[in-house]
Amino acid sequence: MTDNRSADRSGAVMLNLHRLQLLVELRNRGTIAAVADALGYSPSAVSQQLSRLEREAHAPLMAPVGRRVVLTQQGNLLADHAQHLLVEVERAETALAQWSGEAVGVLRLAMLWTLTATLGTELLLRLQARHPQLDVRLREVPAEGALAALRSHDVDLVVVEESSFGEADVDNGAVHLEPFLDDPLVLAVPPQWGPVDLAAVVQRPWATSAGGSTRLWVEKLCRRAGGTAQIRYETDHPLVLLQFVEDGLAAALLPQMLVASRAPHLPRIELPAEVSRTISSAVRTGSQFHPSVVACLTELRQLLDLPD
Repeated sequence: MTDNRSADRSGAVMLNLHRLQLLVELRNRGTIAAVADALGYSPSAVSQQLSRLEREAHAPLMAPVGRRVVLTQQGNLLADHAQHLLVEVERAETALAQWSGEAVGVLRLAMLWTLTATLGTELLLRLQARHPQLDVRLREVPAEGALAALRSHDVDLVVVEESSFGEADVDNGAVHLEPFLDDPLVLAVPPQWGPVDLAAVVQRPWATSAGGSTRLWVEKLCRRAGGTAQIRYETDHPLVLLQFVEDGLAAALLPQMLVASRAPHLPRIELPAEVSRTISSAVRTGSQFHPSVVACLTELRQLLDLPD
């Protein structure tokens, strides 16, 4: 990591954009070791660059707390401004990419597990066929960590449940969020239970996720039916939840698209239309019109028969 700082004609040192990005990364990731690990540097190199940034800024940007460092008020102020600068860099890169109008290069995509399981391979094949110069890297990230991965440039586009997005992440302008799909939920029950209604299912075992909107809907539906959800099994993996139902262990609230594609034979109890979850796409602000992002979301919309 070389020192490539520049100075204006008065001799004043200009703040280095790369070091400003390290400051933002430190705020996002929490430790110098995490920043170093994510960016492929040694912790001492990151620490050295941040110390140089302090000297350039003529202000204390970090303060030790135990064995860690945290940003001072001046550090947070500078990180806020640095975030705006990074957004402008995203906009500049997008503008250059739009000049050619072609989807090229690497796009790192993190998608809701349900979408990955039902449409992932088909999406990748379509993108390969229609945009051969686009290299899509699909990965799974925990829903609660999706925006952190996006802010830290671990991924470029996420399509996950909106309830996993923190308001602060969106309000500070770093992330551009768009509702993508209203995903209905269905109450699947084991065939072994025979004909049952919601009131009867309330007294039976349930399997659900540890959190998120689906878990909230399970608890709300059971309260409406006059009982308390008897949650026996918790997992965030939808196929495991589906297996619990198929094996007769529990009822589960599942995405309609998953049940329709993997277990259309399962009995279902009709629920109000409001029982659903909102799936949203998110990118770093400034990159929402990048040709690669647009190409990926366009293909996904077509696979889901959604309007453009």
